[in-house]
Amino acid sequence: MQGLKLSSKIIILIVSGLILVLALLSLKTYFNQNAMYKKVQGYQYLFGLSLSNSTNSRNVKLIEDIESSKDKDINFIIKEARNDAERQCEDITELERYGVDILVVSPINEEIVKNTLRELSKKVKIIILDDSSFLDCSTAFIGYNNYEAGKQLAKILNVKGRAEDGLLLISGEKIDCVNREREAGFLDNLESGLLDELTILEGNRNRDDAENIMKYYLVSGKRARDVVALDDEMAYGAYLGARKLRESGIDFYGINGFNGENKGKDLEKRGIIQKTIQFESMYQSVTDVGLKILENKEFNPYNLLEIQE
Repeated sequence: MQGLKLSSKIIILIVSGLILVLALLSLKTYFNQNAMYKKVQGYQYLFGLSLSNSTNSRNVKLIEDIESSKDKDINFIIKEARNDAERQCEDITELERYGVDILVVSPINEEIVKNTLRELSKKVKIIILDDSSFLDCSTAFIGYNNYEAGKQLAKILNVKGRAEDGLLLISGEKIDCVNREREAGFLDNLESGLLDELTILEGNRNRDDAENIMKYYLVSGKRARDVVALDDEMAYGAYLGARKLRESGIDFYGINGFNGENKGKDLEKRGIIQKTIQFESMYQSVTDVGLKILENKEFNPYNLLEIQE
């Protein structure tokens, strides 16, 4: 009889423990799901946003604008794939299952991602960001006018004339379509005399990486009167690298022109970079085009964010 009572107590303890574990798991799931939402009460449309990563400055800015938006009609679920193509396929499939009204995707350029999007395009409207090679998977495309931005920086340097102390271009990764377009715009429009003086070093749009590149360049005994970076984060990193080596008299140039502390326009106002190329708002374009699609209004299927003076 005593053994039976003991067994009953053990069973009760085990069951209680299982209930507690399940409750904790449910609570964790609840908070994880809610963390993906921009918390809007009584919204009308649900946008699912899949990002290749949440580290490059363009994606960071888009997330910041979503979180600070006062738009009451739109809610966002955001997922980022950490540059993993298989994970992004899972993300966008899961977003579609959530019942989002429209998918917004900054894709990883892999065939499995294209195939997944092609299948999902039969079920849900899709806006592709940045990479125009995904046009056949999309309802609409939105990208920065990257070629024109690179061209604008080339024109500025053409006016300045020959760089006797050298000209350095800190480029991004070659696999990145945004970087390739900006670099092409810059190189295609830079005068031949400046091209002869140009050194190109590859970074990855990371501030720390650009800082190290700048230090390496200067320590190797080279000089530069002008340093062009294809992203403001890299321009700032290059500036910090030169400053730490006590190098002065260098003008820095960047692209993006975002507002906020230590972002392009702030750096320009403080004289840290000479010029940044600023674009129209990606967030505003995404919501404008998305609403037109969802409300069956006329929309432009191919959208380039133009440069703002």
